[in-house]
Amino acid sequence: MWAAEHYGTSACDHEASFREAGIREVRDRFNHYLDQVRRGREVIITERGREAAALIPLRNRNTMEDAVARLQTEGLVEMAHSWRPLTSSKA
Repeated sequence: MWAAEHYGTSACDHEASFREAGIREVRDRFNHYLDQVRRGREVIITERGREAAALIPLRNRNTMEDAVARLQTEGLVEMAHSWRPLTSSKA
């Protein structure tokens, strides 16, 4: 299963965070699946029983800078105003 391989865990570990759905079902109930993605769930889309695509929340695609900015906004980290390089204590 792609999701298990992608995350390096068994499918049971992520049962609550993703689900598989056939391409026809996703097409017919797209709004339902989009709502699931908005809530943080991932949807693996299958075609003839094979994984073909994935709908994932955009927050999963954040860069390191985006993550740091989000942590700053939430008040969980504060950036240093100045810095100095670490020096070796070897003489």
